[in-house]
Amino acid sequence: MWLFAQAPNNRRVFYVNAPGRVADSFSIPPAADGQPAGLQTPMAVARNGVVWLGINESLISIDPSDGAVSSKTLPTPPVGAPGSNLPHQSRTTDGRFAGIDALAVNSSNLVFVGREFATALQVVDPNSLTVDTIDLPPGTAMVGNGPGDLASSFDTEVVAAVLYRSAGVDVLGQLSSGVWTLSDTSCPPDAVHLRFGILVTSGVHCVTRGRMPASGVADLEPIPVSGLPDWPCAAMLDASTTLACSSAGMLALSDDTPSISLPLGEIQTGRSSGRGVQTAPEPAQWAAVRCTIFAVDSASHFWFVVQNGGGLIGVLSSSTP
Repeated sequence: MWLFAQAPNNRRVFYVNAPGRVADSFSIPPAADGQPAGLQTPMAVARNGVVWLGINESLISIDPSDGAVSSKTLPTPPVGAPGSNLPHQSRTTDGRFAGIDALAVNSSNLVFVGREFATALQVVDPNSLTVDTIDLPPGTAMVGNGPGDLASSFDTEVVAAVLYRSAGVDVLGQLSSGVWTLSDTSCPPDAVHLRFGILVTSGVHCVTRGRMPASGVADLEPIPVSGLPDWPCAAMLDASTTLACSSAGMLALSDDTPSISLPLGEIQTGRSSGRGVQTAPEPAQWAAVRCTIFAVDSASHFWFVVQNGGGLIGVLSSSTP
């Protein structure tokens, strides 16, 4: 898994293998605006192995094969006009401070960039780094929830997006061959995930799932969900199992077996000695999953960030839940 961390005068991207050991790291240059990265920094890995990272208005690429790191400041995206009933940032109405909110890379290695509250996607060519725009459907804007706002995968050209509609309800948009399709469902989405040719959306108390056809867009069906009291996130752990998580724990939703509840229980936290050793344990805390930060790697390990866990990350294997 790839992850980003920052400290004063030090920003790095780490590659962590399945046992949880740091196998490599790369130094990231300062942002063009001089500001630190936000709490949720989107990342995406292309099928050619290049890692893409969005920090404020800067798009950063890392090529692990030779260690090359490059950065490009993206142009200001279009946003909703005043009076359009679309969201905008409190500091401005012209998109000047619209940070990179979500990233997705499709089968052609094109990088799709979702900017906060923008009314268009930015599309970056990975070779020339030229930037094009694709307008969102009229009356919609990027919802600004975080990295789960966009999804694509190595085996499809389709890009899925969580969009804010002027009526005040979030909708799913699927972009295929330059054409948007909007889906109204009983489960307004908060995040999307695409893997194994299966599109998953998650919302409050609900999850939907649908297989992506060879051409066109996915038709979604609701998955019965219980035990998710707040804002879940969902992803395909393997070809038949959807894993949903919330602050109460996890729920495995499988095609052929009943749902399996995976409570996280309690964890013991402590202060680091600076040598990788935990000292002076503090009272145990409930290990809530920060659902907006998660990833699934090629070996079907589900990685998640533990809230209230002193910077801990967790990993769940589909073979040994």
